[in-house]
Amino acid sequence: MLGGEGGLEANKVAKVRNAAAWQVRSLTDFLKIRKRDWKEQGAQLRVRINTKLSCCQAAVVVLVRSVSVLDADSKASKDMLQQTLAWFIEATKSCILSSWRKLKICEELFCTLLNGISQITVSRGGQLLPVLLIPLKPLVVSTCSQADMTGCSPGALFEAVVKLSCEIIEFGWTKDRALVDTFIMRLAAYVRERNDYEEEDGKGKDTVPVMRLNVVRLLAELCVCLKRWEVVDMILPLFIEHLEEGDASAPSLLRLKSLDAISRVACLGFEKSYRESIVLMTRSYLDKVKAVGAAENNTLPSEATAERTETLPAGFLLVASNLTSTKLRSDYRHRLLSLCSDVGLAAESKSGRSGADLMGPLLPAVAEICSDFDPVSSVEPSLLKLFRNLWFYIVLFGLAPPIQNNQASTKPVSTPLNTGESCVALQAVAGPYMWNSQWSVAVQRIAQGSPPLVVSSVKWLEDELELNALHNPGSRRGNGDEKAAVGQRTALSAALGGRVEVAAMSTISGQCLFSVECFTAYAASCLIPENVNCPPSNITKKL
Repeated sequence: MLGGEGGLEANKVAKVRNAAAWQVRSLTDFLKIRKRDWKEQGAQLRVRINTKLSCCQAAVVVLVRSVSVLDADSKASKDMLQQTLAWFIEATKSCILSSWRKLKICEELFCTLLNGISQITVSRGGQLLPVLLIPLKPLVVSTCSQADMTGCSPGALFEAVVKLSCEIIEFGWTKDRALVDTFIMRLAAYVRERNDYEEEDGKGKDTVPVMRLNVVRLLAELCVCLKRWEVVDMILPLFIEHLEEGDASAPSLLRLKSLDAISRVACLGFEKSYRESIVLMTRSYLDKVKAVGAAENNTLPSEATAERTETLPAGFLLVASNLTSTKLRSDYRHRLLSLCSDVGLAAESKSGRSGADLMGPLLPAVAEICSDFDPVSSVEPSLLKLFRNLWFYIVLFGLAPPIQNNQASTKPVSTPLNTGESCVALQAVAGPYMWNSQWSVAVQRIAQGSPPLVVSSVKWLEDELELNALHNPGSRRGNGDEKAAVGQRTALSAALGGRVEVAAMSTISGQCLFSVECFTAYAASCLIPENVNCPPSNITKKL
């Protein structure tokens, strides 16, 4: 109806525009009125709020349409555009700060305002970018400052601000790159802020403003949505510096959010940022594993435990699931397997502690990154060794699903099996499974992507000596538990139906090979039961 042939007359268009402008300009004062100051209450008050916000939403649409038909070159037109942008930005701030912001109509109005801001800016090329980007940063920060946006789903307001920021950055990328870079870096600067808020209002040292947590999330969203390596190279170094030297270097919610952010950035597949992210994540996980034995159980902050058991494992799995480059997937597979070897060695050296809860969280990510690996292809010796180490620790820590339903052989053994490691050895064969069921499924998937562990008799003997040195009694690196070794031999002998004598059997490597062969054979026929009891005729020859 506005402008064009058959449209309203100019004076009537002006009246409609003025009425719409009044609705938008009055929104700020309207939303400032406190709930208890209204005469209406309950349902009547909600109806009044909904009516006002709906009118404002319609007014925004009218104003966007009215300015779109103005003469682009006239000074009056430019002034009207800038004035309309200012009204919209002020109205969006009022929505964010309002106690009604969780209402659906308020969220819709907020999204309509931001959409109007985007349309007006784009309609005039790059002329309005300087006018918009200066007040846009405070608008973004105000949105990130809301405490109810820190959950798993930050809500429509946060998502709308992310969408607008991406649209403006993408639009301004070729129009005024320097201005866009400045906008991004000013937002990213909030990540590097020091703990100046520690002493305020008696807050504790570990208190982190909600705004910083949400800015970290927003920057990660920008990287993922824009998919530009230039943006990633601006933001990621700040994350890494913050994690290594800043406030996020100590266990905290801010560190968990930052680690989650860099794992999302690593998924984009830009080689430089991928490598920097994965190096930091793997080092952080290994450091947390080593810290478990260095401190008393009650002295580690809860965030440190969450980082090791939840945040980093979820990040590893996210990267394994989303990385598409064949080159980077191969590199990531090697890095994860190397991490498992390092974690296993560190855990095995901690006397009196099972390594299952230290290595288990890594298994879903390992299974995912091995899902597209061809086990029958030519495998480099270094990679084969990593697979053998992985299966060594899977068996040593009892992480493999039970091999059979039957209890271990009742044939008497001279040494009583009453240690914790012996129990793990028996349960690893006869059940029940002691750990997270997802780890059991992951082990079965890893078996499908594992190459043959026995390449030649010479190589077998070399690896046999190295693996057993980790566990045999009297070893310089082992834990000296002869009872555990006897327990594993007895359990494996029972699984093989007594066809191999206990005294003549290799402890760890035999059970590794047996587990892999069983799971691989059943995977080929799409039958992987919870308790595998496969014929050992071919396996006993290799033992």
